[in-house]
Amino acid sequence: MESQQLMIKEKENVDKSIVSASDSVKECKDKENVTDVQYVSSPQRSSEWFSKRIGKVTSSKASAVIGLQGKKEFQETWDCIKNKKAEPTKNFRNYDRGIRFYAEAAKCFPNESDAVVKECGMYCLESDQRYGASPDRTFLGETCRKLMEVKTGREVNLFWTVSAGNKDPCKVVWSHSHQ
Repeated sequence: MESQQLMIKEKENVDKSIVSASDSVKECKDKENVTDVQYVSSPQRSSEWFSKRIGKVTSSKASAVIGLQGKKEFQETWDCIKNKKAEPTKNFRNYDRGIRFYAEAAKCFPNESDAVVKECGMYCLESDQRYGASPDRTFLGETCRKLMEVKTGREVNLFWTVSAGNKDPCKVVWSHSHQ
């Protein structure tokens, strides 16, 4: 019975997806549609990459900036952006977990799809340098370059580790979530 409840809970979590791939912000059927984007090639999490993020609204800061994480988080995040301060170090379990499982999770998508993925740095709007995004990987889709974002959830790890004794949750969840 407990195992069945875990399966139902896991199904809900898997639907949120471990690794998601999405179209670029603009439809990019031809190159002219993406001329407003500047590419910064610094590897993610490098000191140069962190310095390029200062003063920018990035994908990871967006939910705080629009108020989804509460007033305190909004004020702290907006203060860093407005005053061009470095982001404070985040020390919470899911954030640390994402860093720990990132490399392994990033391997799941190309292993399952045979897509050729490439690591990337940060993309910024040339027309407004206050906005940037750092997808985890890029890959070619049918009509254009696609973006890949890696997500690792605590519930996903808990389910596969506890119920199946699996020490490599990302691979198992990827295969189950995309059947």
